[in-house]
Amino acid sequence: MRLLSILRHAKAAAGSATEGDHDRPLASRGVRHSLGLGADLARMGLVPDQILCSDARRTAETVRYLLAGAGVSRRVLLLPEIYEAGMGQVLDVISECGDPAAGHVMVVGHNPTVHMLAEQLAAASAAIGPVFERFSPGTNAVFEIGKEGWSGLRPDNVRLAHTFEPGMDG
Repeated sequence: MRLLSILRHAKAAAGSATEGDHDRPLASRGVRHSLGLGADLARMGLVPDQILCSDARRTAETVRYLLAGAGVSRRVLLLPEIYEAGMGQVLDVISECGDPAAGHVMVVGHNPTVHMLAEQLAAASAAIGPVFERFSPGTNAVFEIGKEGWSGLRPDNVRLAHTFEPGMDG
């Protein structure tokens, strides 16, 4: 069985007049949460094989600290098309860029898209809970997906397996 993780970037610093939204770094709290999430994923054997990441600074930093916390390196694709993508576009990116040999692919992006995508994929899961009401920065939803692989993602062939929210046990 394959896994798909949908991760909202960790807490970002407030924007400034000189720095555009795309260039906002993580806040110190976001760095801590990313390191902790990486350690949690490593402890549970859930570190992804491949990461498809928006090219915004805060998403790239989320991935960098997550992997540092896990103590591993992984193939990371920084993809500008994820930055302002809608759900359909993110599904297309997963289908087109998801490595067929990867057992676990993670998408790192932005709200509202990652929240809506995770919520839609979890719709058929009885385990959907309060994490989907807010999908706070740093929240990660892990889904088991069917045999169709990266190109056949639908609520009826995925199962919500784990959720991780900053400050909570997954």
